[in-house]
Amino acid sequence: MIVKSPKEFQNFMFSMLDFSPTPGDYYTLYSSAAHPENGQCCIYSRPGYYELGVADYTIPKDLSVTFSNPGRLLRFGTLYTGKTHFKLQNQPADSFTPSSFLVMEDGIRGQQAWKSGDYFQGMELTVFEPYLTEYLAPAFPELFSFSDFPANVTRKSLPPEILAVLGQMYTLHCENRLSPLALESLVLQCLAVLTEEIKKKPMEFSPKASFKKIKIGTDRYLNITYEDLNSISRAKRILEERFCAPPTVRELSDAVFLSEQKLKSAFLDLYGMTIHTYATSLRMDYAAGLLQDPTLSVEEISKKCGYQYSGNFIHAFKRWFGRTPKEYR
Repeated sequence: MIVKSPKEFQNFMFSMLDFSPTPGDYYTLYSSAAHPENGQCCIYSRPGYYELGVADYTIPKDLSVTFSNPGRLLRFGTLYTGKTHFKLQNQPADSFTPSSFLVMEDGIRGQQAWKSGDYFQGMELTVFEPYLTEYLAPAFPELFSFSDFPANVTRKSLPPEILAVLGQMYTLHCENRLSPLALESLVLQCLAVLTEEIKKKPMEFSPKASFKKIKIGTDRYLNITYEDLNSISRAKRILEERFCAPPTVRELSDAVFLSEQKLKSAFLDLYGMTIHTYATSLRMDYAAGLLQDPTLSVEEISKKCGYQYSGNFIHAFKRWFGRTPKEYR
């Protein structure tokens, strides 16, 4: 079977999951009355402009699909749990594991596969090109364009500001308060952050060229090159891949071949938070997502998040969110 649009891809998945639609206050709930164990997916949509999916489902049998979508769209979000295998045309096979992600799809072609019993939990925002070109660009000419992104290359990280906005979407969804107006305001916040990200990161540069200087003392500065930026970006990806068992700063600096001082100072300057705080934010966001599953105990979640003792997890969670895991749930 070949699917030729995002809608056809969605219909294929819902058919395989035996999902049927039920209208909600602000979204459409897709689930299976005959097989509730398959889970569910909630779709918020402004047709032709953008769509938000919040999913929690289990694959009932081995699946695969070939896709060929001639359109252009921007996808980003967070996969909390799950792993998919895919192969894009003229590229080696790859897999996608829990992380945040961003990709601009342009005439994308390939295959994707899932295995029986695979469990997925996450959220994804899809922005269609007419939303930018027809709706926003006339009023906001400084807005980025799809051409600012490399086509069909998945960036497995998002700016912390966007992660925070996605977290707001998720919280409002869980409280059934993600109204069309609230969702649109949060979508615009994400696009504003992406616009700023693109402005401050030139698409072409010499790796050895100076990116900026960071003041680290009364009269001391660190020179950050574009090559250093690549190392810092790799460090960020490592944190996103290993947030349940994050490496020490020393281990991280060794892995990306950057001094501890430069790594710590540049990371704080670029992302507005320390390495420890960023790793904690990833772990806490993951924990908050797991708490939406009523079948998981707090002790089970603490172990999934890399804590040996649930008491330490509860203390860390309350310090981060101001509520215990049970109160948050």
